[in-house]
Formats: sequence, C-alpha cells, structure tokens
Amino acid sequence: MKKRRMIVIAAAALLALAVWCAWYARPVTIHDLGPDMKPEIISIMLIRNGGGSDIEHRDLRLEEEDDPDYPPVLEQLEGLRFRRRPTNPLLQAMPFLDSLGSDRVRTIDDYAYHLYIRMRDQGDSDWTVYLTCNFDAWSYLDYDHGVSLPLYVSHAHETAKALGDQLWELAGKTVSNL
Repeated sequence: MKKRRMIVIAAAALLALAVWCAWYARPVTIHDLGPDMKPEIISIMLIRNGGGSDIEHRDLRLEEEDDPDYPPVLEQLEGLRFRRRPTNPLLQAMPFLDSLGSDRVRTIDDYAYHLYIRMRDQGDSDWTVYLTCNFDAWSYLDYDHGVSLPLYVSHAHETAKALGDQLWELAGKTVSNL
C-alpha cells in the first residue's frame, strides 16, 4: 500500500511539473517579460551584417510624447510572441550555467540583423525590458538575476529580418539622440 501511495505522489508531482512547464513555455509578450510596463522610451541599436566586413550600424530612439513613429513601433513589438524555456528558472537560480550553452555557427544569406531593443517606463531610470536578437537567437535580460535568458520565436530568422528591415528604414530617416 505504501509503494502504491509513493507511485501516486510521484505521478502527481510529474503531472504538476509537466503542467507548470507547459504554462511557463506558453507564448508571452513584452508585457509579460516586463510586467506593468508602459514604456516611455524605446531605444534600438541595429547592426546589419552582410558577412565578413560588410557591417552597418544605426540607432533609433523613440519617445512616446513627440515621435509619430512611436505607436506603430510599439505595436509591432507588442505583437511579438515569445516562448521561454522551462529551464530558465534554473538559469535564474544559478546564473553561471548560462555560459555552458554553445553558440551555433550561422550562415548569412544576403544580410542578417543584430537587434538590441531597450524600453524604459515613465519615471524609471533603469531599462524595464532589454531584448536582443542575434540573427535568429532571441533572448532577454533578467535584471533581477543578472542573466540573459533565451526566448523562442516562431520563424525566428524571418521575424528578425522583417522587424530589422522595418526598423532599419525608420532609423535611416530619423535623427538619433543616442
């Protein structure tokens, strides 16, 4: 009887863990990554890499009050959906494990982007959300634990390229204050 009870407890614990992993890995938005965020400033650094030494750089800074491009860019960023790895809480508890992952080699067709997107809430002196995308590897900085955590994005490369193209054109026509 005791053995059966232990099996039921173990099965319940595994079921609870599976449910939690499914919940944690559900699609989230930038507002889930930065709870209660109402960004006043969006700062974006774009690096366009065409392979080898063909690298270009542009900066974009949008403020809620006086930039007509702010609302559509915020809407585009709010439209992104990310999935977190269920192992992220382990990386938060033990940040030194972050360096154990290996970077894969990426080939560049035409060109690819490195995007560094920071958003700051009204009245805050620190950035609320800090997203990065290197080619197709998305991540966000968890300020509380001092670790960069990976994110999955459907069609990550295509999403980064489309967003990068849009922001690149926008950054080319605006004057940056960075």
